[in-house]
Amino acid sequence: MTTAKHVSRSPASARRVPLLLGLAAASVAAWSGSVFGAVYHVDVAVIGAGSAGLTAAIAAKEAGAGVIIFEKMPMVGGNTLRASGHLAAVGSKLQEKQGLHADPEVFYNEILEMGGKSADPELVRRMVAESGAAVDWLHGMGVDLGRVRAVPGTKEYRLFQPAADTTVGSEIINGLLCRVEMLGIPVQMDSRVVELTMKNGVVTGFKAVGPGGEMDVDAKAVVIATGGFASGVDLLERFMPEDANQVSTNTPGATGDGLILAEAVGSGFVDLDAIHYHPTAVPLTGRIVPEAIRFEGAILVDRRGRRFVNELGTSQDITEAIRKAGGYAWLVADRTVAAAAVQMRSLIMHEGVITGRDEMDLAQRINVPPANLRATLTDYRVGAARGQDAFGRATFLSDLSKSPLYALRVRPALHTTTGGITINRDAEVLNAKGKAIPGLYAAGEVTGGVHGRQRLEDTALTDAVVYGRVAGQNAAAFANALHATAAIQAASADEHKH
Repeated sequence: MTTAKHVSRSPASARRVPLLLGLAAASVAAWSGSVFGAVYHVDVAVIGAGSAGLTAAIAAKEAGAGVIIFEKMPMVGGNTLRASGHLAAVGSKLQEKQGLHADPEVFYNEILEMGGKSADPELVRRMVAESGAAVDWLHGMGVDLGRVRAVPGTKEYRLFQPAADTTVGSEIINGLLCRVEMLGIPVQMDSRVVELTMKNGVVTGFKAVGPGGEMDVDAKAVVIATGGFASGVDLLERFMPEDANQVSTNTPGATGDGLILAEAVGSGFVDLDAIHYHPTAVPLTGRIVPEAIRFEGAILVDRRGRRFVNELGTSQDITEAIRKAGGYAWLVADRTVAAAAVQMRSLIMHEGVITGRDEMDLAQRINVPPANLRATLTDYRVGAARGQDAFGRATFLSDLSKSPLYALRVRPALHTTTGGITINRDAEVLNAKGKAIPGLYAAGEVTGGVHGRQRLEDTALTDAVVYGRVAGQNAAAFANALHATAAIQAASADEHKH
C-alpha cells in the first residue's frame, strides 16, 4: 500500500483502463495487487464525473487528499454538458464588481417556496450562503461566468452565464476538467461501481467493473455523485410509473446507480417520486430548448397560433399550460433572438427549425391560421413596447420584428429527479434513522432535500458545485483524520515495543 495522500493501482489496471485527457500513469503513485484484478488504495474515491463529482474530486485534492474518479460512461460531464441556462448565485465578487444586487433572503425564500415542505431549510441555507463563493472558485480556475443577468421580471441579478459564445454547462465542465488534469487526478472511464464495501459500519471503498475486469477500491472516504435517474426506466417504473415512458432530456447515464449503491448500505431517501419537467424539449430527441431562448424574446404559441402562457414563468406552470394546450407548442423566435442565443443558432443548424420570411409565411409552414399568428405577434409587440403584456411578462429583449422568423415544435420532457439520498449540510449520507454513515458523502442530483419536490430555475448547477465542494472537503477531512489516528496508534505501538 502507498503512503498517505496517494493513489495506487495494479499493473493490470494500468494496461487495460485508459485515463481521461491523456493523464499519464505518472499521476498515480505506485501499483499494488495482482495481475488478475486492479486494487486501488486512495484517500477519497469519487463516483461520477459530472459537475458535482469533478468538483468534489478537486476540492478533496486541494484539501490534501489522494483522489481518484470512477465514471461508468465513455465521456465525462454527465447532464451538466447539456446545461444551457444559468447558474444562480448571490454574494459573488463578480456581482460586487459590477454593482449588481441580489438578495440572499429573496433567493432562499424562493427556493423554499418552490420546493415546499420537502426542501430542507438547512441544506437550502448553506447552498445560498456558499453560492457566491462557488462562482468565485470557478472563476478562479478560469471558468467564464462574467455575464450576470436579472431573474425575469425582477431586479435580482443572480443568473450567471458565460460572456463568450458558449453554454454554461460546457464552460463549467471544461474548466473543471482542466483543473483535474492540472492536479493529476486519475479518472477511470467505462468503469461502473457495483457495490460499496463496509467494515464495522464504516464505508471503506467499493467494487467496480471496467474494460479490464473487476477492480477493488480501498478508500478512506467515498463520494457518490452519479446524478439522478430521469433516464433510468427501472427506477422510474418503481417510483413514478406514470412517467416511465416519457422522453427525457438526460444523458443515457442518468439511471440512478448511486441510489442503488446507497440503498444497499442503509441510506435514507427523500422524495423519490418527485420529478421536474423541462417544458420545452425537441419531441423525439429530448434535446433541451433552453429557457435562455425564451429569455431573449422567443414566445410559445399553440396549434392555433395563439399565445397561452408567460414564457418566463416557472417550468411547472409552463409544462401544465402546454399539456392543456394539446401537449405541444411552437417556439417562435426572430433574427434578434438567434443572434443573441447560441443555443438557438445550434437548433437552427441541427434540429430542423422552420424558417419563414414573415409571420404569414411562417404560419403557412407550421400549419397554423395566419391571421392568428399575425395577431399574436402584433399583441406581443405592443406589450414589448409597454414593458408588460397580458400574460404578465415583463422582460422583452426582442419584439420579434426582425426577419426571418423561426419556429420549432417543443413539448415537456423529463428533466430532473429532485428526490434522492438524504444528506446533512456537511454532505454526509444519512441512514434511515437520520444518522451519518461514516465515510460516505453525496452531492448533486443524486441527493434529495436540497430543492424539495420542485426545483427553482437555474439552481441545479448551484447545488452541484456548492455541495460538490462541501462533500470533497469533508471527505478529505475524514480521510485525514483516519490517517492521524493511524499515525498515533502506530507511534503508540512502537513506543510499547521499546
